[in-house]
Amino acid sequence: MSVIHHEFYVITPWNLEGAIAASRQRVSSASWALCAAADTLKEIQRRGDSDDALTCMCLDCDFKFSEQHRPMAFGVIVPMFPETSNVMIAHGICGDCFERDDLEEQILATLREMFPRGNFRRVEQLQ
Repeated sequence: MSVIHHEFYVITPWNLEGAIAASRQRVSSASWALCAAADTLKEIQRRGDSDDALTCMCLDCDFKFSEQHRPMAFGVIVPMFPETSNVMIAHGICGDCFERDDLEEQILATLREMFPRGNFRRVEQLQ
């Protein structure tokens, strides 16, 4: 069984402008991250306040996103060595979790549950 390597980013209101600039300079990881976040926003709107609403990325949080309650930030997972079977994923982070001191550890816990064979490397900037 092989290990699947991923990079993960956190898109926040404070680094969004830099991510957009990097995307315009054709930095593929920035473009992928922004597209994934946009897809997540569309999915939040599609699901609305249903029983199947998207929840916060942190496993110990039950915050449900809706059109009125959008994510404060996004955790984005990008395969380091993309193949056709690899999937890029973005997931919302609620405002309370965004303020947590252990946010990175919570994101890693979520990723390890989602991808038990995964190896994750945090990327500080989307540039």
